[in-house]
Amino acid sequence: MRRFIIKTSLFLLFAVLLDRGLGTILSYMSDHASGGYLGHQNHIVRQSVDDVLVFGSSRAIHHYNAAMIGDSLGLSCYNCGQDGEGIILFRAWWEMIRRRHHPRLVIYEVTPAYDVLQGDNTKHLGWLKGHYDDEVVRREFDEIDPRERYKMLSMLYRYNSRFHQGFCWTTCIPFTI
Repeated sequence: MRRFIIKTSLFLLFAVLLDRGLGTILSYMSDHASGGYLGHQNHIVRQSVDDVLVFGSSRAIHHYNAAMIGDSLGLSCYNCGQDGEGIILFRAWWEMIRRRHHPRLVIYEVTPAYDVLQGDNTKHLGWLKGHYDDEVVRREFDEIDPRERYKMLSMLYRYNSRFHQGFCWTTCIPFTI
């Protein structure tokens, strides 16, 4: 029995160390991504100092031309839209942006399917998982599903399904596959 407990404890220790180690590597790679979805997200929450920000789902990202808006207003403009997302993601992004920069104008494209309808909103938390250590994001998770805090103890869970979207292969290696 003692041998079983020792082996189980060693296995659990190895699993935790593996989770933390790989999670730290993925976190570093995600934070330093310069292209793709993660590069777009990093620019929005960490670097954007534009005067005009456009938020919204696919309609915003594909139908609002930030260059034209910026030229017509004489201000800098960045399109923060994200396919298939709504107010849950953008409220957290807005809070992260607002701590370091106050844009002069925010344009928000309301899409009822993502902004008004009630239902399972945990599916809209995916892009925020990598920022879970941020107080604003943690509050968002607690409002939507308090049980998520237990899943977020795993560093690998935060990057689940993000690896295949190319943040590692297209942004960390100098050539594309």
